[in-house]
Amino acid sequence: MASFKGTYSHILEPKNRISIPAKMRNSLVPEDNNTLVMTRGFEQCIYIYPLTEWKKMEDKIRTLSVMDSDTRKFIRLILGHAQEYECDKQGRIVLPQNLLTYANIEKDVIIIGMLNWMEVWNPALYESVHQSFDLEKTAEKMMIF
Repeated sequence: MASFKGTYSHILEPKNRISIPAKMRNSLVPEDNNTLVMTRGFEQCIYIYPLTEWKKMEDKIRTLSVMDSDTRKFIRLILGHAQEYECDKQGRIVLPQNLLTYANIEKDVIIIGMLNWMEVWNPALYESVHQSFDLEKTAEKMMIF
């Protein structure tokens, strides 16, 4: 089971490649075959799933009713933009141009671990989205320590 955590700053390499941080690559299981699936994420970022976690996501999506128009739109946007890539020997993957455009990524990126998946963000957009977020207030509602 994947366990991605941490925040890593990178620069988009030529040919739209990024290096997956070694600590995150080490969370891939042999069944992933160094294969990652990328798609549109929420809040204008890119989601990256290891293959085994992506298959779990597909299983959940299969349980949704396609009789609901919002569900169909959700499925189209998630699966329609999903692309499978294998990491090269240096742990790099190519980010598709349509996802880079969606996430407004041109050069600088941050990669954030989200337990079962990773997120790739434009750093300025990440700061803007989280600027007014109150961690303590949200933790009060969500967590019991």
